[in-house]
Amino acid sequence: MIKINYYTVIAFPVSTGLSMCKIAPLFLVGNLLFQVLPTIPSPVWLAVVLMVGLILVTIRRLRVGICIVAGFLLSWWQADSIISHTLPKNLEGKDVVIEGRVTGIPEWDGRRYRFDVKLQQFWKDGVRLMRDDLPEKVRLSWYHPQASLHSGEVWRFGVRMKRPHGWRNPGGFDYEGWLYQHEINATGYVRKIPEPV
Repeated sequence: MIKINYYTVIAFPVSTGLSMCKIAPLFLVGNLLFQVLPTIPSPVWLAVVLMVGLILVTIRRLRVGICIVAGFLLSWWQADSIISHTLPKNLEGKDVVIEGRVTGIPEWDGRRYRFDVKLQQFWKDGVRLMRDDLPEKVRLSWYHPQASLHSGEVWRFGVRMKRPHGWRNPGGFDYEGWLYQHEINATGYVRKIPEPV
């Protein structure tokens, strides 16, 4: 306790632990370690990383490692949440009916519209599917359209879709990565004449 001008001030010792200036770069290292992996690790590896993190927490001198583990786990969680909404393989290449809101500004290139749709409903063979494991946002092409599209409109389309993929050449554009960055979980094209809802 310190007395200053009739006031009593309780002084707390300055923490000698990890400061934010040390935590942030370590957290970034964990993120970067995840980014260099060629594929997303399976849940078995997640359990291993989690156990290593718990061990590092108990050893005082190795608490630096927990920041790296936390960065790695956060990146894994975010990637898994995006991948979990990718179009299921059993629906790839099949005719389905979707209903959704056009997001962004549709692009017209003279022969087709290319646009993104935030899905609201999804049907396969007349049966409505639950949205839990279905794409949230898809990128569609509509060749030789009979109507114009505008952002914010809700449409029902008969479509054929596929999972995101791209040809990643060294120095080339990573289309699959671009789709995931924009949270687009499937691509496809309009098959049947759609109707505005």
